[in-house]
Amino acid sequence: MEITHRFRDIGNCKIHVAEAGEGEPLIMYHGWPQHWWMWRKQIPFFAKHYRVIVPDIRGFGWSDATPDGYLKDDLAEDFVKLIRALGYQQVRLLSHDWGGWIGYIASAKYPGLIRQHFATNIPPIWPKVSFQMIPATLRFGYMFQISMPFFGPRMLQRSGRFVHHLFTRGNTHPVGWTDFEKNEFSEQFKDLARGKASAKLYGWFLLREYVPLGLFGKYKSFVFKP
Repeated sequence: MEITHRFRDIGNCKIHVAEAGEGEPLIMYHGWPQHWWMWRKQIPFFAKHYRVIVPDIRGFGWSDATPDGYLKDDLAEDFVKLIRALGYQQVRLLSHDWGGWIGYIASAKYPGLIRQHFATNIPPIWPKVSFQMIPATLRFGYMFQISMPFFGPRMLQRSGRFVHHLFTRGNTHPVGWTDFEKNEFSEQFKDLARGKASAKLYGWFLLREYVPLGLFGKYKSFVFKP
């Protein structure tokens, strides 16, 4: 099976896209700290049934790591612009982590754009406020480390051990991650611009998005219609 690669200009950023198969479009959207390659084992199966489109999110993989544009609403707009640039009006979406969050926002703001969405390892954008959010937030302490100005991006740049630790904690992979697999994702952060992109991805979430989302229900006005 052949996987092709190309770049699409969405206005203020060039997005790398891997593609395979024929048929209706199915987008696979990754999360942190991955890029398109995380879907390498799923692409051959789904390419038998769909035109599989696997982008790198802004700041990841081979896509541009711009100075700005990492608010999740902005990344959702990237997603929508990419779909339009590829010539589609409606897509299916298979997502993971931040890719799922971006997909939720895009589907809420643009009803009908995403025909089906299967999201993994990410909660919906309509959280229920409770004291359980406190210990849940503490579990994601790595967000604070990544988002620290100056130190976060350089931590990612100088050593892959931090990224490797996040992959292996909790034994999330039943047969273990190989060094090659871990390095495939951590190596991208040797480009300091990508470390800065990750710092803004998490920093802006903690400073500008978390409270409006959790306490004020930022997206509660968006209602899905069957």
